[in-house]
Amino acid sequence: MDCMSCFLPMAVWRGEPLHTMTVSEADYAGMEEALKKVAFEKFGNDQFWIDKVQHRIPDHLHWHARPNGWKPRFRHRILNLFLRGDSKAYYFAEKILSFIKK
Repeated sequence: MDCMSCFLPMAVWRGEPLHTMTVSEADYAGMEEALKKVAFEKFGNDQFWIDKVQHRIPDHLHWHARPNGWKPRFRHRILNLFLRGDSKAYYFAEKILSFIKK
């Protein structure tokens, strides 16, 4: 699946419990291998890295495959400044950025 925010391949935990950051070693390895397979097809061997930092959804395990040299767009850099676990600050940052786009 591609991320709706950065349009890069991502893996999302869909097991039980749904909102968790802790999964078994087997599930962890399986999720990583599945994402690596998709990333290899999209970017090529050794042309990507797996970003396991939970930026926008801190309680739902998900990872992104990013091409080597990837840098976040301006929008992501601004939002990450506001994203410190405060959903209200994030909401207002989104509103500010949508206003700037106009």
